Amino acid sequence: MEKEKLLFRTDHTIYHRTHQYGYVFNINNPVVHYFYKLYLKEKNIPEHIGLTDDQRKNFESEIQYKINKGEIIVRRECGSYVRKKKRSRSE
Repeated sequence: MEKEKLLFRTDHTIYHRTHQYGYVFNINNPVVHYFYKLYLKEKNIPEHIGLTDDQRKNFESEIQYKINKGEIIVRRECGSYVRKKKRSRSE
């Protein structure tokens, strides 16, 4: 039996408009925060310590991978910028 794929839906608040350290994703977004907590648990990092810059970049690349793979769906709302997969011409 095939495992059912769990999808997460969110809006434009997943992205930072601008961030002084160049982070792309907003930890305060509920979907990102959920994966952030999982990442901390997976890496055995106490919540009160947080991530180093390298760990944060790795975490953000995992979030982008989930968006590209379709596990996280970002809806267009309020003219937000949404990164999308390129569609092939045959579609």
